[in-house]
Amino acid sequence: MMASEVFVFIPNIGNRAKYIFQEICSKRTVNTVWTIVDELDAFKAANGVKLNYSEIEIPEADCWIYPEGWLTDGNWRGLNFAEINKGWVLFPQQKGDYGFDIFSAIFVMLARAEEYLVQQRDNHNRFSIQHSGYPKQMSHAIPWVDVWLNHFKDFLAEKNITIDLTNKTSALMTVDVDHVTAVYGKPLKRLIGGAVKHFNKIGPGKRFSSAKDIKNDPYFSFPSIEKQAMESNVPFHFFLLGGDKSGFDKNQEFYSKAYVKAMSAIKNWAAVGWHPGYYWNEKSFENQVQEKELLEKTLGNEVTSARMHFLRFDVRSTYQRLEELGIVNDYTLGFADGVGFRAGTAYPFKFYSLAEERSLAIISHPFVSMDATLKWYMKYTPEQAQQVSLTMANYIKSFGGCLSFLWHNDTLTGFGEWSSWKSVYEYQLNLAKACLN
Repeated sequence: MMASEVFVFIPNIGNRAKYIFQEICSKRTVNTVWTIVDELDAFKAANGVKLNYSEIEIPEADCWIYPEGWLTDGNWRGLNFAEINKGWVLFPQQKGDYGFDIFSAIFVMLARAEEYLVQQRDNHNRFSIQHSGYPKQMSHAIPWVDVWLNHFKDFLAEKNITIDLTNKTSALMTVDVDHVTAVYGKPLKRLIGGAVKHFNKIGPGKRFSSAKDIKNDPYFSFPSIEKQAMESNVPFHFFLLGGDKSGFDKNQEFYSKAYVKAMSAIKNWAAVGWHPGYYWNEKSFENQVQEKELLEKTLGNEVTSARMHFLRFDVRSTYQRLEELGIVNDYTLGFADGVGFRAGTAYPFKFYSLAEERSLAIISHPFVSMDATLKWYMKYTPEQAQQVSLTMANYIKSFGGCLSFLWHNDTLTGFGEWSSWKSVYEYQLNLAKACLN
């Protein structure tokens, strides 16, 4: 099939404009070549579809999107929301052919401009869904970027302009390893402390058998995870927490015998990434390098993916530091206290730093829900968790993207208080399987 060509007129082409047309128009459409033009005469003379993205009306254009201004480098404005035809949008416009500036709307979503503008953070210094500036009716459980793109495609079709979106679905199950084992391999001091603190959680018989054999440890769920992964064909990605100990970082060292056994059980069939600790952002760059190099030495290969522990990251600085450390793919983008699409999309995308006004060499991979969010923050029953998981999976089936869930190796076993939640994990795994194509 011959590719169609779309010429877009933008008077001032900066980094933001280049980013959004590459990330959205070029990557999310098929059989379409997009060319941005800043010379009016060249735009008028172009042989192809002409899309005017400027403040001036151009009779030769096939479509006119009036700009809000966010695609001009260095430009900062508020977030103006509106409800149009029972759907929520950003930056409604009175001029032009379309009801809102879709390009600025998508840009501020992907660049997470809201997290620069909203100063409130939760008690772990994280951006909270509770502090979002979105209207209450504009639910984060809807992938607005993906919805807008499909609506824009239909709008262009009404003007006899045909573009095809990828709308491809995929799936990924991710597992954070915050406690590689409950008992096995821990030093005597921690074993005694754990026995006193969690006597009712893990009885003496289970403790003794776990201390002798890692396969009996209630958190060592990796063999059963592998079996389910092989049966479903759903890819898995593990994130390993090590480094310095703190009240929020209690895992064993990467070189411990428990970790070595865990790594040998997963690295040949699943992707393995880094899980920087709770206080990682406060560490020196040299200490961050050392922690990453220790994981790489233990694994025996380079590590290029990460997810921040406790989902503690700051869009203004964390991605830049990860980029410096050679991380190419980050999987932190999701809510700790809610479910849904933090950047309005289920598709992985290259991240744009408003702090440095440039596109980073790091891909952000959104996830839609975390086990602890559903159970502890939202206080859902397993049945409610399944229902909201189905809702988000259906959005992805409709608009494409990657259905990604976050679990922990010590929760998906169904041990202790998670006994009734094993069904949720299995349900989500089946949803993920259905999104593979």
